[in-house]
Amino acid sequence: MGADAWTVTNLTEAVGAPLGVHQPAAWADAAGGRYVVFQGYSPVTGGTGHLHLLRAAARGGEPGEGEQGERNRTTDLPADTSWAVTDLTALTGAPEAATTARGYARSADGTQHVVYQGRRFDGHVHELSCFDAADDWAHRDLTAVTEAPLALSQPSGFETRYDDTQRVVYQGRDGHIHQLAEGGGAWRHQDLTALTGSPACAPDAAPAGYGFDARRSAHVVVRTADGHLLEYREEGGEWAWTDLTLATRSPVASDAEMVCGYVLAAEPTQHVDFVGGDGHVHELWRGDGEWEHSDLTAAAGAPPAQATTQPASYAAEGGPGRPTQHVLFVGRDAYVHELWWAAPDWHYTEVTSAVRGSLRVLGHPVGFAVADGTHDGCYLADTHELVLLRARA
Repeated sequence: MGADAWTVTNLTEAVGAPLGVHQPAAWADAAGGRYVVFQGYSPVTGGTGHLHLLRAAARGGEPGEGEQGERNRTTDLPADTSWAVTDLTALTGAPEAATTARGYARSADGTQHVVYQGRRFDGHVHELSCFDAADDWAHRDLTAVTEAPLALSQPSGFETRYDDTQRVVYQGRDGHIHQLAEGGGAWRHQDLTALTGSPACAPDAAPAGYGFDARRSAHVVVRTADGHLLEYREEGGEWAWTDLTLATRSPVASDAEMVCGYVLAAEPTQHVDFVGGDGHVHELWRGDGEWEHSDLTAAAGAPPAQATTQPASYAAEGGPGRPTQHVLFVGRDAYVHELWWAAPDWHYTEVTSAVRGSLRVLGHPVGFAVADGTHDGCYLADTHELVLLRARA
């Protein structure tokens, strides 16, 4: 992969989508379909509270290949007209969103899920889910269903395939980390802080989770007020916690709301990425042994990151080549940069700053791998337009 491997498309301009606000959510399903969810924006009133979906059906070809329409004025690349736009809030009659939504796919039944906190921070965790390819979206109030404590942070969802369970985690108004899980038709609530006796997380932090199928374990990571990273892990139905910062003697994390964790299944290893107070992107990782620390910025000779950026990290394992790891982050120049690993080394690539006319980032990027061997990133620009990044691993 080199600097020319990425394509950059202004999705708002190419598709005619509404302007956006807050960080978008983006993911791919097992078939290669791509999804971006974001809250709409009005220059007059600000956030509209409506969540909009951009969806592209799975299809083959190199990034940009087979796309029709006018050439994208941001990048001089063909515009991606395969994306369809849906107002999920209007479609489902669901409550409006407070800020950011998170999304994920459930591979067992091919469903798509979006979770968010309601307008005016009502403390309720709302879910929008789609059970087929015909945009048959429905709303469910998970807080009402489970009678769980009210949320303080934005919720985040993920699946664990080894037990066919979907999970939603959030920080409650009690300062505890809570999980809502469904693995047999009924949703249930667990207070992870109370179950493990862990320290409190930072009041402005939101947890995120991932599944480790090779170990049949679930993992949730969150930042404390002093910049330590806590990991909650479930194995065999029992929860425990670890202070990853103490375990690895790594630098403390910056004040970004969320920390990113993922698995490289080919190894198999688990990874947690964050920006430290030194502006470097750091990774905590574990194989068969103990947790270890790597300074990715130093390893790749990359420029420093914005102090409070949330790196977007993921593994690309679906293509014909060797598995690779990718970390997208916002530099101090407000452009997207990439750290990527192909055995045995970490490398650095300029992404948007290397493309003529690219828009600067407002907030944080998101990234994900696609089944066809490509991988995507997405971010909200300072013009409130959505920008799609695409490359082949």
